[in-house]
Amino acid sequence: MNKTIENIALLGTSRKPFLMGELPEQIQKSLINFSENDVETSLLRAIYLHLYFQKSGNKSFKLALQNNDHEEHENKTICHSNLIYCYQKIKELPTLNYLYFVEIWLDRLIKNDWILPNNLVVTILKQHENLNSEIKQKTINILGKKAATILPYFPTYQTSTNWLEIWKFGKVTERKIAFLKIRNNDLNAAYSLLDADFFNEPLSFQKLIIESILSNFTFADVAFFEKMYEYNFKYLPKEKSIHKECRYLIASKLLQYDNSILHRQTVEKLQPYFSENWLLKSVKFNLPNEEDSFWNEENMDKTYGIELKNMDIGLFHSKPKYWLSHFIQNLPLEYWNNALKKIASIQSAILPEMKHLLLLSMEKKRLSFYLIF
Repeated sequence: MNKTIENIALLGTSRKPFLMGELPEQIQKSLINFSENDVETSLLRAIYLHLYFQKSGNKSFKLALQNNDHEEHENKTICHSNLIYCYQKIKELPTLNYLYFVEIWLDRLIKNDWILPNNLVVTILKQHENLNSEIKQKTINILGKKAATILPYFPTYQTSTNWLEIWKFGKVTERKIAFLKIRNNDLNAAYSLLDADFFNEPLSFQKLIIESILSNFTFADVAFFEKMYEYNFKYLPKEKSIHKECRYLIASKLLQYDNSILHRQTVEKLQPYFSENWLLKSVKFNLPNEEDSFWNEENMDKTYGIELKNMDIGLFHSKPKYWLSHFIQNLPLEYWNNALKKIASIQSAILPEMKHLLLLSMEKKRLSFYLIF
């Protein structure tokens, strides 16, 4: 019925006549009591009555449920009364604030595997039935087994969503949610979608999906990121800034995983800058003050997508120091621990006649450990 009214309103009653017979029976009966002079007035009256009937409630419908011979045992814990009190306060907030805080509240319940008490189920289901699909899904996740049996009374909560169709034809935010849903259920299926047409998408959408993957990154994602890094986000002479941003995101994440090719290549190139002082039992990182074959703008840009401009010249007095801060942040802490560890012990096979030379050398040199920066 809504579609019919929209078509008439768009085309006009002269091109698409208003037919009384298309209205629900109750509205037809109500319109008989009015005698309008023109078709437009009759249409407006019909729209008014139709809206009234919608706001007044829907007809009850027959609910088809399977007959359960026994009640299923609930294995989750009902949330604490303090959280119920918290929700009552959130419910009093304006809509925008409500959306923000109720999502935090839902996440808290889901994280702890808590469910709603039965006396609050209908209230929250009604409160959320016209909200976005993400909040509705989270609401379903906090229902107990018994509470979930009333979901058929709320058609907007039906979970048989065709996420594949949404991925193909939905809006940007809907497609992002669809991808995450598919990814949570089947990682291979999600990456099959990306293999099919992802790289024909706008760069802004590609970046959105990359950021979505980063929010829940696992070892299984490394191979796909390496593929993107190698074939889709290589340096281009006249590349867009968003292209470089994607390379930066991908490269930064690959540095964090020692099973990635980029991690191994980077560690290999950094190795010559470490030097061990056998006598002082220390390790020094020899960072050059000027650019060299590794520490240079071209390599930092093409390989890692790092911003070339020194963002804090007061802290990093040279470009290599600024670039090094990126590797400190992204290479695993275990790598730096192993690379900078002290020499465990001086080799025991020192000739006796060399011992006095060793002691003399130790007195002349200052014992120290060298920090990065």
